[in-house]
Amino acid sequence: MKKIHTLFIVLFLGISRLYAATITVQVSDQGFKPTNFTANVGDVIKFQWTGPLENHTTTSVTIPSGAASWDAFSGPGSPTFLYPVTKPGNYFYKCTPHAFFQNGVLVGMVANFTVNPVVLPVKLTSFDVSLSNEGTKVKWKTTFEKNVDYFTIIRSNSASNFKEIARIKAAGNSSEEQTYNFTDYNLPNDPFLYYALVTVDLDGTTQYSDTKVLKNQLKASAKLITSISPNPLNKGDHLMISYSAMVDGKLNVKLQNMNGKLVFEDQLTASIGMNNSHLMLPDLESGIYIATFSLGDVKEVYKIQVN
Repeated sequence: MKKIHTLFIVLFLGISRLYAATITVQVSDQGFKPTNFTANVGDVIKFQWTGPLENHTTTSVTIPSGAASWDAFSGPGSPTFLYPVTKPGNYFYKCTPHAFFQNGVLVGMVANFTVNPVVLPVKLTSFDVSLSNEGTKVKWKTTFEKNVDYFTIIRSNSASNFKEIARIKAAGNSSEEQTYNFTDYNLPNDPFLYYALVTVDLDGTTQYSDTKVLKNQLKASAKLITSISPNPLNKGDHLMISYSAMVDGKLNVKLQNMNGKLVFEDQLTASIGMNNSHLMLPDLESGIYIATFSLGDVKEVYKIQVN
């Protein structure tokens, strides 16, 4: 696997120690946590394996031009991997054994983060989203702007693959508090919506806000499990699960054979919004199994086929 040279990391940390922050991403059997965040050039991403059972990788998929790619083992023998970020832009990465393509999209144990440049054209003091009868109310405030052209509001239903939904002209140059508002009237029928704000400078420099998650209670159904794959599965396969959570908690999983015998039981961490995780099943006999998923008051039952 490719590795960033230790000397480079030491030198980089020495140069950037006055302003760099260390952002920890937990690598466990239940995925990457957090799955989406914002960093600045000069920060260090610390990938920390927390177990308890399987080995993983943290492997870059798409990164900004000029950034260093990485492919690092994450397990008992190498629990920590440091990645210093030197280029602004969007970073998308995966765990190689626990990510797969579904309908042309890489899903499973995947995550992403956005890196802002060191010199920021705006000081954003607040960025909030709230649900009303009309739609999503988006509001933000700045106390400093320098050569800012406009703001772009981007939205996603999965904390990735964001799309622009609006552009708002900025004050441009200001040292006074500025307040901006926008209403998103056209809400898709998804249980959760993710919003972020992009500041675009006159020279094209961009700055990303933190991502805000919103419970879309106007149109969303209460569906808990959004994807189970592969199904049918072969012996030894991991079962990839995508699920939505209206509250933080534990997703309880029970697997029974057709005679009602419990053959597998586990719990997965659930954070508000969309979650991706996987189950390492025992060596099951071929046949049909009943999988019961429950989180709070919500319970759903599915059939799982093992070849």
